[in-house]
Amino acid sequence: MEMPEILNRMELLYPEVEKITLLRRAYVDEDISSLYKLVDADKDLRNSIDNDDLRALFRSVPDSGSLENETLRKAIVEKDIANILKLLEPHISVDYKQAVLGHNMHSIMRVCEVDDDIRKAVLERNLFSVFRLFTTLTNPQVELLRKATMNKHVSSLMDLITDDEDLRKSIVNHNLHSIFRVAGQKDSDLYRAVASDNKRAIFKLLELDQNYITAILKKDFRSICAHVTGDTPLFDAVVKKNALSVFAMLEEYTDGSQYVTVFKRILRQQVQLDEDSFSQGQLKSKRWMASELGKHVSKIDCLYICAGWYAVAVPAILESGISVGRIRSFDVDDSCADIAEIVNKPTVIDGWKFKAVTKDIMDINYADHEYVLLNQSGTEIQQKDSPDCIINTSCEHLPDFAAWYDLIPKGTLVVLQANDFDDVETHVNTMDTIDGFVEQTPLTKELYSGELDTGLYTRYMRIGFK
Repeated sequence: MEMPEILNRMELLYPEVEKITLLRRAYVDEDISSLYKLVDADKDLRNSIDNDDLRALFRSVPDSGSLENETLRKAIVEKDIANILKLLEPHISVDYKQAVLGHNMHSIMRVCEVDDDIRKAVLERNLFSVFRLFTTLTNPQVELLRKATMNKHVSSLMDLITDDEDLRKSIVNHNLHSIFRVAGQKDSDLYRAVASDNKRAIFKLLELDQNYITAILKKDFRSICAHVTGDTPLFDAVVKKNALSVFAMLEEYTDGSQYVTVFKRILRQQVQLDEDSFSQGQLKSKRWMASELGKHVSKIDCLYICAGWYAVAVPAILESGISVGRIRSFDVDDSCADIAEIVNKPTVIDGWKFKAVTKDIMDINYADHEYVLLNQSGTEIQQKDSPDCIINTSCEHLPDFAAWYDLIPKGTLVVLQANDFDDVETHVNTMDTIDGFVEQTPLTKELYSGELDTGLYTRYMRIGFK
């Protein structure tokens, strides 16, 4: 089985675990939104990458609430003049700052280094200075002086006292380009960030991690994953396609699901098996069976699985919360036993809690069964037991179902499944409706009777005492 198939099956087995679905989408489709959900990425981080949202970017950086970053944010995002000047303080005078922010006349005079008569005329309304200026100023200049003196008109004052266009525009109009030229910072990253929202300049000022920068600029799955996950198993899983990392994530999301171990072993050992045993319909049916059985039964001393194939139902049964003493899987196909024990190896190791046997289920004495198990060296070990629960999820394969059913002692707990899938040659005991299955499987006490739509076919199930 390939990893996309394994992820699909795990998603099917654990539909309640959203992270498995997200992992599959991230692995198979390189879906960025699923990746964000897996790492619980906040809205600001997503918007900063996906939408180039500057506000979100500032909120997502380390120490986003610090005074330094807040000043930078207001300067770049809000174009706040006070904060721009604060960042430029090493390059500007206090007088220039006061001139720009408050249009302080005294500061403007000092910044522009004006003639003493103009200073006295405007600030003190000194008549001697005014009269002296009348002898030197042109009529247009006199009008500017009047507006500056009488109306405190900053624009008129600047037109009167300086020819420096950048100085005038910076003070009068708060022109950003002029402010940076006056400060001598027209080639700085701060200028590029404030004046044109230059991304790379902003990144430098914020000292962003290179992975973050690449994620914003490229917006590709690998880059985003490198930033939001870092060097973690998740990155190895969805980007490097490392199988062990994928299984590590699945184990984390499922709290150590036995099926993770099963799939890991199959993949690692390259087990050659009929993959239909792990088809969506098969796994849905096994999970359904285990779930419903667990609602009615808490303990089984000895469980027989008839026509067990690879016994893929065992992990589901054990995870359902049922306490099982021994599980024996019987199948007439001699290729099944070894694979079934590979699939359920932990349970085999656990004191042979699980063992598979090559045996025709028509040849079993279900009341008092003697049979042979083989240890690792091939030595035969005699066994004898009486099952208190019998599971057969392959009733559609039995040509003489009634004869098999007659072998089961009355009072035995049975779990039985059949289906309506006629397209398979070996399906010789299919049912059109569950009513036919009910008639075929008489129970003294019914615990459950129902059907499951698998998409390809409908499976019927009965649980109760024969």
